[in-house]
Amino acid sequence: SLYVSYPDCCRRYMRGKLPYSAIKGYSVQTDTEMCPINAIIFHTKKGKACANPALKWVIDAIDRIRKKAQKIHQRSSQLQK
Repeated sequence: SLYVSYPDCCRRYMRGKLPYSAIKGYSVQTDTEMCPINAIIFHTKKGKACANPALKWVIDAIDRIRKKAQKIHQRSSQLQK
């Protein structure tokens, strides 16, 4: 199989939802020749969770993370002036 050499790929999606408080960050997997599916990989204290990017809660969680990052960015850039 094509996927043997790339063990970090998500091959299926998790069921249910992750609580936002459990999510420490995320990365994006695209369905390349190495990985079979598009996925959002949420990083949690317990490890990685593969989520379906078509689901609303997944995109909502990413939006929250990005807004938080934006706030930190604005605060940090103000400190550097």
